[in-house]
Amino acid sequence: MNDMNNKIKTYAIIGFGHIAKALANAFARSHIQVSVAALSAPGRIAVEAAAIGPEVMPVTLEEAVEADV
Repeated sequence: MNDMNNKIKTYAIIGFGHIAKALANAFARSHIQVSVAALSAPGRIAVEAAAIGPEVMPVTLEEAVEADV
């Protein structure tokens, strides 16, 4: 088995509309950490992200595109 299979994957959702929030909820229900980014600053979506669950972390677009998936 190679090292790539053992690496923890990072996930990000770009956008924070209805579909993105539903997807973030699915990650949170499965206790999987996911970053969310929107055109606005992370602070502007922080309250909504926190309401979904602690697994949902608002980040900048630049940070989101660095995720594995």
